[in-house]
Amino acid sequence: MKPSITLSFGLFLSAVQAINMTDYEPACGVDREFNLWYRKILGVFEDPTTTDSVTEFFAPSGALILGDVSVTGDQILEARGAILPADGSVQWNVCTTLYC
Repeated sequence: MKPSITLSFGLFLSAVQAINMTDYEPACGVDREFNLWYRKILGVFEDPTTTDSVTEFFAPSGALILGDVSVTGDQILEARGAILPADGSVQWNVCTTLYC
């Protein structure tokens, strides 16, 4: 893995942990299924043992883009591995509730 990708995703993880969504109130018109999808993708990304279930969230030619870093296919798994602690003990500091 390129050091620049590892560094970029390490910085991204720091930013994710700093996000405070306490005052987040979604507007009407948001598809209710988005909440289920969002919770599922966070759960899959937090589990260091998952592989195919991570990449299935992306279209075959889809990419995970964070800032100026773009990764596809198995690189998505490598990027995810770069931001997770070795023991998989991460919990994203984000709580989203969708309602109308």
